[in-house]
Order: sequence, then structure tokens, then C-alpha cells
Amino acid sequence: MKNKLRIGVIGAGSFSQKHLEGIKGVQNAEAVAICDINIELAKAQAQKFHIESVYSDYRELLAREDIDAVTLPVPDQVHKEIQLLRCVRESMFCVKNPWRWIWMSVRKWFMSRKKPESN
Repeated sequence: MKNKLRIGVIGAGSFSQKHLEGIKGVQNAEAVAICDINIELAKAQAQKFHIESVYSDYRELLAREDIDAVTLPVPDQVHKEIQLLRCVRESMFCVKNPWRWIWMSVRKWFMSRKKPESN
């Protein structure tokens, strides 16, 4: 049995500071990977918060099977693609907002994959 929830962080900008502080404050959780298109920013946050893996492409982070949850401290317009990809992988994710928009996007995606009933 795993001892800690292993969390990936997509986004290393100013929003990530609060997410990373929150993760650090939870006894049974740890940030194990961070990603940002600005790799130097991701490396700086990784060093500050002792995060083992750094990526510039979020798809690489999401491909890891050892990550239990993902947090998205990124601007709202970036959420949709990342969340849908994470849903496909059937893992948890955490975002700051807007939940209604997220629900509508995920619902639309799932409905598009539903097979029509045969008569």
C-alpha cells in the first residue's frame, strides 16, 4: 500500500505557489512532478519544493502511471484540454475554477463517446 498521495502539478507560475504550499502541508501527500512551458520556472519551483521530476510538456507528466492526482494552477482557458486528457486516464484532478464550465466540457466528451443503443 502506498504511503503518500503522489501529485503532479501542471503550471509553475504564481498560482502554483499556493498549490505547492498546500500539498507540502498535507502529511500524506507529496508533489512528485511539475510541468510548465517555461522549463526554467518549473525547475525553480522543483528546487524550492523538492520535486523530483520536471517537464515542459504536460502530456509527459500525465503519461506517468505513478501519479495519483493532478492539480492545475494554470489560467482557466488552459484547463479544458488538460482535464479531458486526464479524464481519459481515469485519474483525479484538481482545479481552481470554473466548475460549471468543466462539468459541461467533461459531460459533452462522455456523451460523445456513448454508444447508441441497438434495437
